[in-house]
Amino acid sequence: MKQLIIAVLFIAVATTYGCKKSKDDPAPNPNIIYESVNETLKTYTPKPAPTDRFEYIGSISASVPKLAIGILMSWETSPNGIYLHPNNSAGAILTNTHGLIKGMPAGVVINSASISWNTSSPAISYDYVTNSTSSKGDFAGKGNLYIGFYTIDSDKKYYGWAQLNVSADGRTVKLIDYAVQKVPDTGIKTGEK
Repeated sequence: MKQLIIAVLFIAVATTYGCKKSKDDPAPNPNIIYESVNETLKTYTPKPAPTDRFEYIGSISASVPKLAIGILMSWETSPNGIYLHPNNSAGAILTNTHGLIKGMPAGVVINSASISWNTSSPAISYDYVTNSTSSKGDFAGKGNLYIGFYTIDSDKKYYGWAQLNVSADGRTVKLIDYAVQKVPDTGIKTGEK
């Protein structure tokens, strides 16, 4: 009898643990292209040569034609800062009320109903060492946060997110990961894989 009780308890614990794990780690969505990067992009201080102003993140063109993501690091504007644009500006990025890139937690839906799309190249952060009065935005020194964007191919929008971490001085960006919805004109949640 004692062995039967132990066996039942073991099965109950294993079943409970197995169910909990599957809820915490859902299967990847086959319609989402996900890329783990974990790379600190080069800083723009001291100023690099003009040919180094583009920092390329990656391309997912094998799965979705002509789709790429890039970070433009500019010291030629005032104030100096780090600016982002997707697919050579053929797309848009979500911005906050100050016109800087909006930082979001996980689970925020990015789709056609999202507001404050910016089709230019908004700033992630500024150089707060030399421009201490510039708006601090949503990222500098605030840990890992998500941005929302879309890129355009053949008049179709592909929504995506990127997870970033920006240093408190605004000079350095770490790209954690990013994902793009493969199905055109279909939303994605920040952090969804």
